[in-house]
Amino acid sequence: MNDLLIELGSSGPMQQRVYEGIYAALRDGRLKPGQRLPASRIWALELGVARNTIRDATTALIAEG
Repeated sequence: MNDLLIELGSSGPMQQRVYEGIYAALRDGRLKPGQRLPASRIWALELGVARNTIRDATTALIAEG
């Protein structure tokens, strides 16, 4: 993703790494609350992860508010 840099950690389950990357982007102000995320299919391709990984990570963040 060009406008939202998500850094994936080097250890742990991929879903957790994506979750932490999105959380860090929110915390650092690179992602604003309510900002629309890219389509999961495109984002998954850009990050090199499974689409379900993206969906599971974003669902977990949404559940936390």
